[in-house]
Amino acid sequence: MTGAAHAQMSGEAGARVRPITREVVNAYAAMLQLDPQQKSAVKELHLGYLASIRAAMKDGNTAWRACGDDPEPTRKARCRAEALMKFVGAARASESQWFADVGAVLRSEQAGLMERVAMARARELARRHTIAGGARADPELIIAELGIARAGAVAEALDECAAQADRHAKAQVRLMQRFFEMVDANRAEGRQNDPADLSRLIRELGEESFKVQDINSRTLRQVMDVVPEERRDDIARAAKRLSFPTVYAPTPFEGMFSRALRLADLSADQRAELEALGVRHAREADSVRSVWAGAVGEQQRRLADLGLVALATLGEASRDVTESHTRMRDLDARSMARLTSLLTDDQRAALGVPDKPPEMNTLRDMLPEIGKDQEATERELAEGGSP
Repeated sequence: MTGAAHAQMSGEAGARVRPITREVVNAYAAMLQLDPQQKSAVKELHLGYLASIRAAMKDGNTAWRACGDDPEPTRKARCRAEALMKFVGAARASESQWFADVGAVLRSEQAGLMERVAMARARELARRHTIAGGARADPELIIAELGIARAGAVAEALDECAAQADRHAKAQVRLMQRFFEMVDANRAEGRQNDPADLSRLIRELGEESFKVQDINSRTLRQVMDVVPEERRDDIARAAKRLSFPTVYAPTPFEGMFSRALRLADLSADQRAELEALGVRHAREADSVRSVWAGAVGEQQRRLADLGLVALATLGEASRDVTESHTRMRDLDARSMARLTSLLTDDQRAALGVPDKPPEMNTLRDMLPEIGKDQEATERELAEGGSP
């Protein structure tokens, strides 16, 4: 999937279509309690599903490139919008057919479990375009990631969360579909988007996503009340990381620090100094990230309340976010300098070159999924489907 024309097509398509991944198929298989033969059949169906989307993408890409031959910009834009809408329609039809085919594989006692799969798919799609960061902190994901048993009071809390969040997650998916359908239809007809319509959809999306955030937060508190005390901090950290992934992403120092602790030739004094440095850095980083996450959360709330107006005034409203970026970069540079001073030349060479610090992007902090859709879509369609 190379070439400028295709990159643009797949980029716009990726924002509208996220294929069902191999990992998700395995999760669905567990939810549906499939036996080995059923699981094999579902994976074969998944291969066919991905093949159908690849074919639709190939047809759409051909049509998209053909649009580039039109010298008139309006006609070119209309042509590309039509190609894009055709691909999106084909991809949605393929997904609906896959779910129907999976349903046909099930035994009668398993059929009722398909509703849980449909709810999980809605939550997955909703997380892509949510405005409220906490709506990404899905308790089901956190419990599975941490290996906490889904039983007893934990299972009851998760089931209640899924039931309560389902309506709002599905509303988010419908709103985003309406958003893109409106944008694409306007482009196909040569019309400008109405800012009032866009703002209304953004505000409605924000309202639904903050409801999911509230449900997730309440559920996580319920779960933390019944799990062993030593797991509560793990849950809180995972929720923060999912809610604000750019804020809590590992910094270059943190990545280098982890590798340094694994060096086989560290002396006892070096290890003690490194561990003390790690404690100091973590303490300061937690303080910076707390302010940073709070500022990003305020921006997300402004977007939900104001719609496009919030995006138009993003630079004016992001002082705390900008200052947090600067404070984290400065802290990381100081910690990195101290780390390298504790190591020998050979040890520094063994660690290699540290990662570059990320560029400041206040919009990405607020909406971290931006730009990931194209990457995820291309990766899934390129990797060949279910193992």
